[in-house]
Amino acid sequence: MLGALLALASAVSITGLQAGTASADTQYGPTGSGGSPVLPTTDLTIGNPAVVHLLRGTSWSGQALEDAFNSSTPGAEARTWDLNYSNAQRIYFQRLGAVPGWYHVADASGAVRLERGDVAYYRIIHYTAAGPMCLDADARNDGPAAGSLVQWMTCDAIWQNATQQLWFVTTTTRDGFPGIYPTLINLASSPKTGGVALLDQAPVLAASANLVGQRSPLTLASRSMAGPSNSAWGFQNIGPEPPRADQKPCSNKIECLFTGLVR
Repeated sequence: MLGALLALASAVSITGLQAGTASADTQYGPTGSGGSPVLPTTDLTIGNPAVVHLLRGTSWSGQALEDAFNSSTPGAEARTWDLNYSNAQRIYFQRLGAVPGWYHVADASGAVRLERGDVAYYRIIHYTAAGPMCLDADARNDGPAAGSLVQWMTCDAIWQNATQQLWFVTTTTRDGFPGIYPTLINLASSPKTGGVALLDQAPVLAASANLVGQRSPLTLASRSMAGPSNSAWGFQNIGPEPPRADQKPCSNKIECLFTGLVR
């Protein structure tokens, strides 16, 4: 079923991946639009720019996902690094579809259970001066699995055949730890049965070089090798803020500043 869903999708040649004009602070990629989400709800669309934070509990850890040295070379290292809001840490999600999957949820009491529903998958994109790069799980040796390196590669024009560049955003558990955690899971590495993705069993994106994910290359890690402090992710929308209800149009930035409408 999963293969059929991907095959039925129209062939897209890097749909929507045209980079915008760089601003004075060399922030590449689309600027986004006021109030738009990081995770788009319409297929083939790209969300607002984001910083992907490594979490400690529900707080940012001070480490963020980035393209090492803002490289445009295929195979560039994907890693966590000190939060700095540079272009290297400017990330976009492009929604490409959804498939049924099993994942974990927690009820009000904290009890964890499995639930089945449609789970969206995305390309995770970083723009460089030379164009877009996609987060890619090493598909050599019969496809990505636990232990595979994760890196930045040229976005495949035929994304249906590049499932190693597609990622689920979901919630699931970690072995030996209570609760559930926001998780990124590679589509190609997720086991499936009857066309349903078993996200409760798949390896997770992790900065697993150390327990707290500090300055670590990214890999796919099994739940027994990943903890909540090096494989839970949160998204900060850094696109334009929506206009406030009390704001009125003004013809230029100077006028807006004088009228107190730029905040």
